[in-house]
Formats: sequence, C-alpha cells, structure tokens
Amino acid sequence: MGTNITGNRFLLISLLILSVFLTDQNILFAGDKPTSKNIKFKLFPSNYFTTYNVSADLTGSDNQGNSYTGTLQEKTFSKTKYLGKSAIPVKTVMGFVMSSGYGTASLENYYSAKGKNIHFLGVSGDIETVSAKTFAIPDTAKIGRSGKIGTYTDKRNFKTNLSWQLEDGFNGKAKFIILNKTTKPSGVLDNTFKTTYLIQKNGKRDAVELETYNDTVKIRMTLKGTYKKQ
Repeated sequence: MGTNITGNRFLLISLLILSVFLTDQNILFAGDKPTSKNIKFKLFPSNYFTTYNVSADLTGSDNQGNSYTGTLQEKTFSKTKYLGKSAIPVKTVMGFVMSSGYGTASLENYYSAKGKNIHFLGVSGDIETVSAKTFAIPDTAKIGRSGKIGTYTDKRNFKTNLSWQLEDGFNGKAKFIILNKTTKPSGVLDNTFKTTYLIQKNGKRDAVELETYNDTVKIRMTLKGTYKKQ
C-alpha cells in the first residue's frame, strides 16, 4: 500500500525502511479548513493497478542526528501469479544518502487483481512473504474509517500486521495511512513503519511521509517528499 506497505528499507538502509512507525498529529495552521467527513475518497489512484509510475524526492532525519536525502520510485507491472493467486505487482525502489553512507532497497508489493475490494497479498524482494491472512481494503472511504489489511509471515518467521486509516488532510484532502508492526518469532517487537499519503478525492497522491522505528538498532526516522508531476 507501502509504503509501502513494506518494510525493510526498509532496511534503510536496510533496516530502516522496514519499519513503519508513525504517530500522527493533525496540526491546524491559519487558513486550513477541515475536510468534509461526507466526502468519499478513493484510497488508490485510478491508474494504480495499471500504469502507475511515479517518483518523489525525500528528505529527513533520525533520532541520532543523521540527515537523509533520497528517492522513492513506484511502478506497476503486468499481472502475474503470487502465492498461487492472480496478482498485480507494484515495485517500490528506495535509495538513500546519509552522512555515513548510501543504501538502497527494493520490494514488489502484490495486490489482488480483480474486484472493487482490494487485497494486499504480500511482498517479495528484500523481504519474502510465505503466508498471509488478508482483509478487503475498500475502493473508497470517508474520513474516520479504518480497517485491517492483513497478517503476513516471512521466511524468517517474522510476523507483520498491517492496517489502514483515513484522517483529515484539510482543505479538501485526506491522509491515507498505512500502519505496519513487525514482531520477531519470539513475539518481541522488531520494527514499526507508518506511511502517510496526502490524497485528493480521486485518490491522486500529492505527498508522502514515512515514519520508521527499528527496535534492534533503536533508530527512529522520518522522511517526507512531494510526488513529481504525474
């Protein structure tokens, strides 16, 4: 979803992007107006499962004083088979530069290929899903709605729980948020990762924010970017 829905970057650099953590606070600035809760927002851009091909330049920092610059690229590919099901792959590639070096991560996120209700099936690449229990993500939702995406087990027997929620983005927009929590086989936290997309009513994504925390290395990082012309 991301954000990838994802993880390891996720790894941030190998380990960093794997995290999706986020505690979101809506701050109302002068001139901002709450978005109507009666609007139905599409949760994915209209071409997300066909010809989606976007990129964003990212900047951010972590709790250890490091600064980051990077690029996020997302592209949809042709239908394929994934875990025995018809699926649409959306490839996410992230590259980062920081004071201590450079890192890159790549994941393919697989979605169900038919029906208005969307299922996120799992990932391959830096992380490999081997089994999953998924829930339908609706095509549209109003601000205040939320739901489960699924529970995923990878080759290491790490388990990831994914969920989504839609919050006020102000001035006619909304925030489509994907939350990720991954635990080790022992049940101990490995990482969290939160991806926030600022979206228009038609699902078009204007900006992205990634908030990650990796408990192994105790690094918390935030990256933000605006999508280039689509």
